[in-house]
Amino acid sequence: MTQPDQLTDQDLIARTLNWRRAVMHGDEGARHVAQAHEEEARRRFAGATTINGTLEALEPKRKPLWQRLLP
Repeated sequence: MTQPDQLTDQDLIARTLNWRRAVMHGDEGARHVAQAHEEEARRRFAGATTINGTLEALEPKRKPLWQRLLP
């Protein structure tokens, strides 16, 4: 079996989900493998969140005519 640290990012995510699913369905033997995959995913993606992405300002949305005419 391929070790978690030898997998590509996409393969790691897919296998982690599959092993966790097996554990949730009662497969006791899958628990250790799932933990190893989750540990590698946490190590690899520790700082990768959408919060770190750059935010670009959006154009202000123009209000509908009826909202602009009413005070």
